[in-house]
Amino acid sequence: MPQKQLNDTFDLGSDYFSGYLSKTEITDIDQKYISSVIDLDSLSKISTQLTVSMGSMMSLVDGFAILMFVILIYLLSKIIIDKNAQAISMTKILGYTNWEISRLYILSTSIVVVLFLLISLPIESIIMTGLFRAIMITSITGWIPLYMDPVIYVKMFVLGFGTYLIVALLEYRKIKKSAYGRGTQKYRIIIQTHIYPDTALPVLHLSLI
Repeated sequence: MPQKQLNDTFDLGSDYFSGYLSKTEITDIDQKYISSVIDLDSLSKISTQLTVSMGSMMSLVDGFAILMFVILIYLLSKIIIDKNAQAISMTKILGYTNWEISRLYILSTSIVVVLFLLISLPIESIIMTGLFRAIMITSITGWIPLYMDPVIYVKMFVLGFGTYLIVALLEYRKIKKSAYGRGTQKYRIIIQTHIYPDTALPVLHLSLI
C-alpha cells in the first residue's frame, strides 16, 4: 500500500512514515518497535537463494524456448514450401537455380523473422519489468532493482537468428531435393514439330496438358 494511502486510511497524518534508511545500525529506537531490518546481507541472501533455486532451471527454460521457436518457425516455413511445391517445380523446369528459388521463398521469411526479433526485444523488456515488479511487491520483503545487461539483448537476437538459420538450411535442403516432377504430375509437356509447306521450316510447339 502506498504511504499516502496508508496515512489517509488510518489517520496517521501526512508526515508519518514507517521506514528508515540508515547507513549504520539504528540504536535509538527500541527493538520492539522495529518490525524488520533489510540490509545488504538480507538482499544478498535473497539473490543467492534465487540463483541456487532457479539458476539451473534457466538453462532448461532456455532450451525449451529454443525448441518451441524451432518447431514454430519450421512448421510455418514448411507450410510455405509445401503450398508452393508446384511453383517450385515449375521454376526448376524453367531453369531457375536452387539459390534463386530459395531467395524467392526463404529470403522474405528471413526478413520478417529479423524484423519481429528486433520488435520483440523492447516488448519482452517491458513485460519482464512488469512481472519482476509484481513479484517484488507481492512475494518478497524488500526490493531488488531489475538490471538487464545490454549484452543480453544481443544474445537473444543471436540465439533467435541462429536458430532460424538452422531452419532455413533445412528448408533449403528441401528445395534442393525437390524433384522436377513434384507437384507437376497433372502436367505433361508435349513437344510437336510441324513443317509448314510455305516456309519448309520446322516449327517447334510446346504445350502443357
